[in-house]
Amino acid sequence: APVVSKTGSKVDGEMAMTPQLQFISACNVGDVGRVRAEFDGANADVFLSSLDWTRGGDDGAAVVTRAPGRLDVMGGIADYSGSLVLQLPLREGCFAALRRRTGGAEGLGALHVTSRATDGAGRGESINVPLESLVCSNGEGELVPISWEQWASLKSTWSAEQQWAAYVVGGLLVLMHEGHITPVRARPAGKECCLGDPTLLIGREQVEIVLQSAVPEGKGVSSSAAVEVASLSAFAHGFGVQTLIDDARELALCAQRVENKAVGAPCGVMDQMASATGQSGQLMALVCQPATVEGHMPLPAHLRLWGIDSGVRHSVGGADYGSVRTAAFMGRTLLSRTRL
Repeated sequence: APVVSKTGSKVDGEMAMTPQLQFISACNVGDVGRVRAEFDGANADVFLSSLDWTRGGDDGAAVVTRAPGRLDVMGGIADYSGSLVLQLPLREGCFAALRRRTGGAEGLGALHVTSRATDGAGRGESINVPLESLVCSNGEGELVPISWEQWASLKSTWSAEQQWAAYVVGGLLVLMHEGHITPVRARPAGKECCLGDPTLLIGREQVEIVLQSAVPEGKGVSSSAAVEVASLSAFAHGFGVQTLIDDARELALCAQRVENKAVGAPCGVMDQMASATGQSGQLMALVCQPATVEGHMPLPAHLRLWGIDSGVRHSVGGADYGSVRTAAFMGRTLLSRTRL
């Protein structure tokens, strides 16, 4: 997945930027041309200008990523049981921008998550999570991420309106659990926060991530996966997680772990794979277990696919989804015993 550094007052000679701010556009989907085109388009221009950042992080840099929603064309109801599905990336997507700074008194390090609403759509909300709340001591003087039980307790202190942030904050916690990001109390003298540094200065670092999504929520078009993939990609570039930068499939699998462990939704990997590896205007044939892309098939030029809102809210985090998934595996067990 190519990463292109952008400096100066313009990106690709098109979008006016703050001169002191360096942007890195992270293209983490198979169709690089489509992502580049949308970075050059009006939607990206509006998002970038809305950041109102006079500079990047300590190194003057920021990361901008994007991930699309998806339309389930065939088979998606059984993604968690490993079915073959056909998925189509949507025109609508989620932008994420991240920068890293050092500032404030010791003990005030935080992850600042902001969701921007546009044209009456999306969430206009923000939450600041103290970095100290995400780590604990292992008894040997080292910092380690909190357990998933402690994470559940932390989330319980958030209001109902703040629960959406688990899709983003959970990504940082998963990366710490998997050893990609190392929480520390101090850095070598003179070393500032910079993109690509895998250490997180718990006491004083300010990690800011701003999201803006045009993917409708609760409509079954993977709004949560778009947020997960975009924000996780931003963390990967911000902290130098090369395996997720180089391999879109690994990025999707990690995003699934965020939803399973941090959000608590027992989803399959279809949504994340479609968002991370889909190609514009092409149906992605995916075998959901073990997340194998069989190919991408272009739609005939005379065909278009549209999603029509049924008015029925959809959520993989709801109790009904978990019940159906449990029932599917119970049925499989009963059938396998019958065959024996």
